[in-house]
Amino acid sequence: MRKSTVISAAIIVGLIVFATLYFSQLGKSTAPNVTIAAVQPIGNDLYLYVTQTNNGGATVPMAYRYYIGEEIDPRSIDIQLNHEEPFIVSNSERFTWGYASGEVTVNVTGRLYDFKSSASYLKKGIRNHMPVRVLNTPH
Repeated sequence: MRKSTVISAAIIVGLIVFATLYFSQLGKSTAPNVTIAAVQPIGNDLYLYVTQTNNGGATVPMAYRYYIGEEIDPRSIDIQLNHEEPFIVSNSERFTWGYASGEVTVNVTGRLYDFKSSASYLKKGIRNHMPVRVLNTPH
């Protein structure tokens, strides 16, 4: 084999390896940077959690997700809420809340991206649902 053929083959193999490693990372989601923004006890050993997710940079705003659930260890919030679905997604952590007759009322000041009329949560390993009234005060 000629020297130029060996060099060309080595360059092609190197480019293939580089492209494979580079593009294999693009499809993978990065772990979200999740922190607890607020915790409020609502009764019956349940808590209202507001988490802050900052996956973006300058062009992607922070998102605040609202959950109901049992007491959660703050060090593993992202793991424990990984299989839960928030009942509110907003750009704000500013809210007021109330609890009466088995229903939670949450008034969020800011923009709502998504909301649901009930919150799903696990309590002692059993899936439960709680009616939620979502109010919005734009800022």
